[in-house]
Amino acid sequence: LLTFFFRQMPELIERNYVYIAQPPLYKVKKGKQSQYLKDDPALTEYLTTQALDNANIYPSQGAPGMSGQPLERLVNQYHEVEAIIARLEQRYPTNITDLMLYHPAITNEMLNDEAQIKAWADVFVADLIDNETGAILYSAEPVLDPERQVYLPKITIRKHGNDTHYMFSYDFFQSTDYQRIVKMGSYINGLPEDGVYVQRGEPTKDVTSFVEALDWLMNESKRGLYIQRYKGLFEMNLEQLWESTMD
Repeated sequence: LLTFFFRQMPELIERNYVYIAQPPLYKVKKGKQSQYLKDDPALTEYLTTQALDNANIYPSQGAPGMSGQPLERLVNQYHEVEAIIARLEQRYPTNITDLMLYHPAITNEMLNDEAQIKAWADVFVADLIDNETGAILYSAEPVLDPERQVYLPKITIRKHGNDTHYMFSYDFFQSTDYQRIVKMGSYINGLPEDGVYVQRGEPTKDVTSFVEALDWLMNESKRGLYIQRYKGLFEMNLEQLWESTMD
């Protein structure tokens, strides 16, 4: 379209009558206050800020809570790990990489031991099966990498009689992505299962995990919010278009 204007109607461009508009994806309204947000990460950042306002996570009754900047830093790191897992979906199913948050890290020492990789893979697959609600079968086995002489876990998913194999490479376990996943996992798995509770203002809720606490805070942050999602410019009226894009 821009090429058409440039070739057939150059005067429109020369006189600054052609605009390229990139509208926001969301409009968030709370009371009389409203704000436009560019995309999903911006919405997550906004909701996180709202969720952590006057929020505390307590690891046990009587223990000091985590709040303020330490809690904000931890939550942001968790969202960054979520983004890593979403990006890795191009190579591995999300339910597999997400489960790595809840399993011990595979070390270089383990990669040299077939029995250790098999033991890790057996427990990992057992958890995949426990979490599965459909007719999908999982299996795993250690496979020798002949180049590096290390054992790597191969996960097989059987769906409708067809097998899909996912081999986790040596480079994957050395990557920054994997290290960040297991580092976050080491923290969220370190919380005790009993006695953890979360508070935001007056309301409190007993939880069994950091993820459950964060989900509750994020849901609480949406109370009283009206979130409108735009699919394109055609869904905006002239006033909204001017406020968000043209002004």
